[in-house]
Order: sequence, then structure tokens, then C-alpha cells
Amino acid sequence: MKTTFAAAALIAALASRTALAGCNAAESVVLTDAAGDWSGDVAALAGVSGAGTPEQDILQASVAQVEDNLVFKLTLAGAPPLQLLPTAAWYISFENPDGVVYGVRMQTDATGTASFFSYLAGAANGGQVDGRFVDASIPAEGGSGFDGGVVTIVVKPVNLGIEEPLGGQGIGPFNAATVQSVPEGLLAFTQDEMPDGLQRDGYFDLCTGDGKSDADLPVGGAGAPALWIPMALMALLRRRSKQ
Repeated sequence: MKTTFAAAALIAALASRTALAGCNAAESVVLTDAAGDWSGDVAALAGVSGAGTPEQDILQASVAQVEDNLVFKLTLAGAPPLQLLPTAAWYISFENPDGVVYGVRMQTDATGTASFFSYLAGAANGGQVDGRFVDASIPAEGGSGFDGGVVTIVVKPVNLGIEEPLGGQGIGPFNAATVQSVPEGLLAFTQDEMPDGLQRDGYFDLCTGDGKSDADLPVGGAGAPALWIPMALMALLRRRSKQ
């Protein structure tokens, strides 16, 4: 009977240890851009009020891993409060571990009301996938918003096509841009690109438990339960056979 209870306790302990622990990876700046290099010409010619104002000028993009979420931030130029332009978008796009391009985005409607989502990027007419176009989207998690000149978008990794365990994987390279649609939904023009020309740069490593990637964990750690669970059970069975 004692052995039965011991086995049950061991199995419960192993189950709790093998669960994917919350992981916190510090915020990392993946892209930067010079201030004052945006262009509001196209939007201004189309009659978009406020076109060419600082909220179209992006300065940096960063990523952090907080528990089971990825937190993306896009910092804009200008001093708060900033007025979001209508029919515009601010996005970060990147390759997931399988090389598929996903993105996170703040988009405004014709009234300037913002929504926040992650998305599978679609191809442009020329076939390039640079994050400007949305193929399919999923609303972002709570905590997403725009405040103090910073766009924050909180996303579950699974909504970016990233499977667990996260450790040993990464996302990137990245690009980012502000886009003005004129008129709404018909044509999309980039107002500021990071890096210029929508090239890609930067990389972010994902982690598993205690801020470590699977490659950092010892054999039998949380990233390799298949090895140490059978070993522990075998030890228990040997002990039982001697009783």
C-alpha cells in the first residue's frame, strides 16, 4: 500500500514538473529606426487630415516573453498625446520558426478607432510577403493597447503558428512599418519602414521555464521529460521488487 501511495505521489510530482512552466524573457529591441524619416505625402494628397504627423514615424520595435504570452511593442515619435490617423496601420512582421511570415498589428477604421490583432501575412501583387497585407487574423490578448506613444500587442505563441515546447525556437528576422490606406481598404502606402525598404533584421529566442531554452536544460529537465520520467519510474519499480 505504501508503495502505491509513493508511486501516485511520484507521478503527480512528475506531471507538475513536466508542465510547461511560465517563462519570462526580458524585453529585447529587435529593430531601430531614425526619427523624422517618415513621409505623409501620399496620405496628405488623398485628403487624410493630420497626415505626416509624428505618430506615423516609428522608432523601435521590441519583443518580450511574459509567462505564456509574447508582448510586442512599437514605439512612435512625438510627445503624447498622439492622435491616431483613420484608415491606418502600424505593424511588426517576422518569420515564425517554420519560416512562415506572421505579424502583429494595430489598425484604425474610418473613425480612427483602433483594433489589435495577430495575423498571417498575405502576399503583395508582386508575390513578396512583407507584412503589409493580412491573410487571416486573430484578436490580440488583453493588455494590448496604445498609450504614451507606444503600441503594445499581446499574443499567444500558438496564434503565430509556434508549437510547444517553445524553448530552442525563435522568431525573426523582423520588419515594421506604418501604412496609410487611401481610400479605406483600396490602396495601402507605407509611410515609414523599418528597416528601410522593408528588409528584415533581428531575432528573438523563445524560452521554456525559468528563462532557459530547451538546449540550456540538463538531461531530464523540464524540456526533456521523456528521459527522466521513465528513469524515475524504473527506480521506484526496482525498490518495490526488493520489498
